[in-house]
Amino acid sequence: MLISIIISTYNWPQALNKVLEALQEQTDRNFEIVIADDGSGIETKKLIQNWIAKSKVKVIHAWQPDEGFRVSESRNNAVRASHGDYLVFIDGDCIPRKHFVEHQRALAEKGYVVAGNRCLLSVSLTATLLTSKKSFHFPFWKLCLLRIKGDLNRLDALITLPPNSFFRYRHLTKWQKLRGCNIGVWRQDFERVNGFDSSFVGWGFEDSDLAARLINAGVKIKNGAFSTALLHLYHRESDEIREGHNWERLQYVLSSDCTQPVKGLK
Repeated sequence: MLISIIISTYNWPQALNKVLEALQEQTDRNFEIVIADDGSGIETKKLIQNWIAKSKVKVIHAWQPDEGFRVSESRNNAVRASHGDYLVFIDGDCIPRKHFVEHQRALAEKGYVVAGNRCLLSVSLTATLLTSKKSFHFPFWKLCLLRIKGDLNRLDALITLPPNSFFRYRHLTKWQKLRGCNIGVWRQDFERVNGFDSSFVGWGFEDSDLAARLINAGVKIKNGAFSTALLHLYHRESDEIREGHNWERLQYVLSSDCTQPVKGLK
């Protein structure tokens, strides 16, 4: 089973470079990388071209013009350019550990979408990772020290538990569990709900909308915690404002049996 790792990015090539470096060190190599680029400039383009030339796995650049925050359309573009039977969506500021693809494959189960998680890094550790040429695949003892120093917001997320542990099936319809920075979904299920809703423009709720429509289509939420945690580089985050088109559209989907987007993959 070929896995497509789809990375959302916008004008932060230093972070994207670290994500791509981490993907070169995966224990499972049966995957491709598709970069969902929401209109980045020439520096990001040059970085990606360099990785296309030297990467140990295939790298595809799916770019669209910069017309505002259009991550849904950007991810759909990347899926159109991908070839995998299984899609894993991550953000370009979230570094995967070396067993990430291996664990995503183990978690993949028909009828389920995997809700992964992340571990937040401090400002200082983020700066260190972005400037260091050393490996960032820390041994567990090193992670413990970083947690004690306050450079990690949590340590439990970095512990690995079996892929079919009972807790993974406790919240099968809890759409809030699914976050766009770490999603594993079968292409067949993604296509059944016609992908992300590209009418979601601006920050917020496009991942929640996808989760709700997948649940409406009969796909269950599987908890990917304690297997999939990404190291999330620090940056200031915008708040999801519970008003406007995105919020209203989500409320409609949550209160209905809707499975199809206003504007989707096809």
